[in-house]
Amino acid sequence: TTPGVLYEDRNGTIWVASRVLSALGPGGGPITRFTPPPLASAASAPVKITALHEDAGRFLWVGTTAFRAQKALTEPVLYRFDPETGASAAYTLPAGITLSQAGAIQAIELDKDGKLWLGTTYGLVRFDPASGAFVPYPHTHDDQELWPERTFNSLAWGKDGKLWVHVPAGL
Repeated sequence: TTPGVLYEDRNGTIWVASRVLSALGPGGGPITRFTPPPLASAASAPVKITALHEDAGRFLWVGTTAFRAQKALTEPVLYRFDPETGASAAYTLPAGITLSQAGAIQAIELDKDGKLWLGTTYGLVRFDPASGAFVPYPHTHDDQELWPERTFNSLAWGKDGKLWVHVPAGL
């Protein structure tokens, strides 16, 4: 089995994700579910949810990719999921960022301006939900063999407003 993602939203709902996103509300009640559709480039491989974050509009942003045996098989897809209606919209990272290489969104954080910061296997990426634009802050090393060591695994905002980034080698 693959590890999943746990996330608590501002209402105290716990979201549990691996291949399916499920909500466990603080008072019980119905369970909300979202299953990402198969990704066309790897339709037979299971899609895994790799990152989760809530925005100010209470939408959940869901990072996904197709995995098999702990290895990413596709470029990742970012979904905006509405827990109230069950509707979702997909946003695909441009080939100019992914270089048509398989990878994953490892972390999602929201800044004070409503933009999402994505920790990915391609580097740090900012996404503007209003325009749909992705802006890469790529790996700075020219040797692509070292990129797995530069994967952005987790992100956190400091009290000073700076974004802290974790890579396998540390902060």
